[in-house]
Amino acid sequence: MGITKAAVHYRFRTKAQILQASLDSPVEEMAVLLDELAGMTSRQEKMEAYAVGWVDFLVRNRALGAMPCTIPRSGPPASTPRATGDGDGPCGSCSATRPPRRSAWPM
Repeated sequence: MGITKAAVHYRFRTKAQILQASLDSPVEEMAVLLDELAGMTSRQEKMEAYAVGWVDFLVRNRALGAMPCTIPRSGPPASTPRATGDGDGPCGSCSATRPPRRSAWPM
């Protein structure tokens, strides 16, 4: 990416500032979607617009889906980096916290 760690620390003094800056744009996008929905009168129209808007939002902001899975556990540092959605995250949406998937093929 061409950005040094020093440049990041110069621009952002705290981790909270980095998180805030990374979420500003997605929060604004969601606010625009919710404003559009508020102007609609039909429940069906709202549901369809929300579904399409939500999927579009998730596609544009794929990294947000992995964020909860990258939160480090408390305690001593692990010997391996935290997962980015590969099944060992604490968020409840990772494969390690849900039952195994059933095969689509009959056994």
